Formats: sequence, C-alpha cells, structure tokens
Amino acid sequence: MKKVLNENMLLTEIDRATLRTIVYFDIFDFPLTANEVYKYLIARNVTSDKAVIHSLQNLESFLGHREGFYFLKNREDTIELRKDNYLLSDEKYKLAINNIKLLKKCAFVKAIFITNKLSYSNPRENGDIDIAIVCQAGRIWSCRFFTTLMMKLLGRRPTKIKQKNKICLSFFLDEKNLNLEKFAGENDLHLAFWVRQFVPIFDPEKINAKIQQENIWINKLLPNCQEYVVNQRRRVSRRSWMQAVWLIISPKRLENVFRKIQLNKLSIDLKNKLGQNNNDVVMNDAILKLHSTDRRKYFNQLWEKRCKEIIPQFSITELFKTLINK
Repeated sequence: MKKVLNENMLLTEIDRATLRTIVYFDIFDFPLTANEVYKYLIARNVTSDKAVIHSLQNLESFLGHREGFYFLKNREDTIELRKDNYLLSDEKYKLAINNIKLLKKCAFVKAIFITNKLSYSNPRENGDIDIAIVCQAGRIWSCRFFTTLMMKLLGRRPTKIKQKNKICLSFFLDEKNLNLEKFAGENDLHLAFWVRQFVPIFDPEKINAKIQQENIWINKLLPNCQEYVVNQRRRVSRRSWMQAVWLIISPKRLENVFRKIQLNKLSIDLKNKLGQNNNDVVMNDAILKLHSTDRRKYFNQLWEKRCKEIIPQFSITELFKTLINK
C-alpha cells in the first residue's frame, strides 16, 4: 500500500521534485540511480547533487533503495526488469547502428538519433527501434523518401504484424527548424524528456548541440538535464561521399514530386490524424512527425493519477504554472 503525503509532513520543494520525478519514471518501470534523479529532476531551479541525495534520504518512508536504484515502495520488481532491458538494449543498439551506417548514405541526411525507450536503454523485447533524422535544409521530403525506401527494400520497416527490431522512421526535422516548442502539447513534459534524450549516433556537425540550444525552453522544466553524450563506441562518425552524388542525381526541383508521392501514399489513419490539427501527426516542409498513436496526453494523465495517490494536492497544471513562470 502506498504511503500518502499529508499536510503535516515537512517536505522541502526538492523532496517533492524528487518524488514526482521518481513517480514519472515509474510509469515506464524504470527505477533511477541517485545521479539519474539529479539529472532528470523536474524542478524550478538547478539543484545540487548533494541536495538530491539528502532528499532521497529524507524520502525513505516513500521509497525503496536497492542495488543503487531508487523506486516507489513495493516496486522493487522494476530493478530486475530494468537490468534485463539494459542487456537487451545492447543487442538493439547494434542493430540500430548497423542500419544507421546505411541510412547515413541516403540523400540529405545530416544527423541520425535514437529516441524513445532505447535511448534510455529500456526497450521492450518485441518493440521496434525509433529513429529521428535531421535533414538538409529544404530537402525533408527527399530525405524521407530515400530513407524509408531503403528500409522498405531491405524489409526493415515495421508493419502491423511485425515490429520487433524493425526501424521506425517516424520523425524528420529540417536543420533550419530545430525548435520544437510550438509542437508541444498542454503541459508537455514528455516532449521535454524526449528531446533531451536524443542519442546522437551519427552527428558529424554536432547538430544535437544546436537542437538543445534551440529548445532552451526545456530548461524551465528540467534544469539539470543536459544534452546526451553518447559513448564513442556507438558513434557513426564518418560522412558518406554519397551525399555529394545525391545533389547531382536528385535536384531540388524533385522535392515537390517526392512530397506529392508521400502524401498520396499516406494511410487513411494518418490522413485522418493529419486533418485534426492536434500535433499528433504533422507533415510540412519543416517537420514530418508520423506517430499515429501519440501517447503524451496519456502519460500526463497517468503521471498525475499516480502522483495524486501519494501527494493528493498534486496538479500538473499548477506545477507547470510554477515551473514556466518562475
């Protein structure tokens, strides 16, 4: 049974920030180390690691602690799940990197990132591999056409029947339009984490640094969370000579042709989503976002529900007002 915070409990603002951060990651069965609590802290201001450690000690009646991980009471089982997923992630990273070595040769690819669950080394065994691509300015439709065509011909795109270890190319971004704040939903914490957790596997021009600078709004929500520094052994650093060839064989006048082809081939589901103007599906010359099932609102609702089980007065709306208007 969860312990419930009452008004007589003397918890600091850092204690509350620590608690809501651990609750958020509990949604994904992801216990955190002390360093991760510090890094991912959902708080008003930059906080020292010592203050976070003190807070974790102060919250021992709410939290469990084993093998270096902190988790909600009675959620000790998430430790083994995280360890199993970490081992699984190594295999999926190898698959992702092998495919990224191919994708970097495609037309107008500037940078390639691993996103979502695998970026936390917390994948699901039967899940696909989510990848985001930054494209040369003005060539986003050409870039998506050739990258998806390559994965299609190699049989590596996910289908309704089979997703395991397939390459999901559902997010493309023009290199001149890196600020994603306008695509944020209401109280969109999930987008903030998603952007900060971009894993730059192929990024010879250090575009990830530009992405993080352009999305400085995230600092108001996650003041301790900086850009992801990828392990050198996972980097794909060499540019492909093919990029020069693409400029010749795929002139810019073909961009409109590739746009029409792809819009015509959209599934009925994606076309319906596109017409709803709710940022679930976005397709324009700056961004191609094709998640037919956008779960950001669901995660927010679940996070608020679980926080209220421990902190009855918790409100995402009030929290965001405090964080954004600090």
